[in-house]
Amino acid sequence: MLSHRANVTASALLAVMACAAARVLFEVPFTTPLAIHFDAAGNPNGWAPAWIALALIPLIALGLLGLAALLPKIGPRSANLFRSQSAVQTIFLAVLGLLTAVQLVIVAQALHVVMIVARIIPCAVGLLLVFTGNVLGKMRWNYTIGIRTPWTLANERVWDHTHRFAGRLFVAIGALVAIGVWWKPVQGHEAALMMTGAVAIVVLPVLRSYQLWKAHQA
Repeated sequence: MLSHRANVTASALLAVMACAAARVLFEVPFTTPLAIHFDAAGNPNGWAPAWIALALIPLIALGLLGLAALLPKIGPRSANLFRSQSAVQTIFLAVLGLLTAVQLVIVAQALHVVMIVARIIPCAVGLLLVFTGNVLGKMRWNYTIGIRTPWTLANERVWDHTHRFAGRLFVAIGALVAIGVWWKPVQGHEAALMMTGAVAIVVLPVLRSYQLWKAHQA
């Protein structure tokens, strides 16, 4: 499903994760607890042994790459997935980029590097939304990846219009989050900004797809 260039990029991101993990394991015993979860203020509130903490994100990334290879072979309307290859691989690479950012945050915490987790992770999520939104409108009608509501799956035109709407929404919300977390009045309220954005990108495309379907029925 991924092109040669996309596979090279994905491999480079995996190499960054692996090298960062190796850097920590040269200094930290395998069983040393490392932070893997953070509260809304960016303070660690969940830990795991170093070997688990450093292997978890790369393993998730490998699983995603395996999924990218498998989906066109098992999903209905797989021909449309191939028509959406550029969009699909952009989304997968954006997710891998987010996972790389999370891995680097875990590594930085292990090495006692000072960073503002409460801003870095939301910023990375915002960039993920921007990249995803830029290609959502190019996603062709399928059952596997996209805004899958009863109304988008029932009508290809509803699918297309919903994804164009969702793409613009994702870009707007993503940019707002990525930039907003660095704005002084927002500091301390990053989690609220994230939650508001999450509700918007989940609820509004669903409502829009229903509205479009009703209009089409009329």
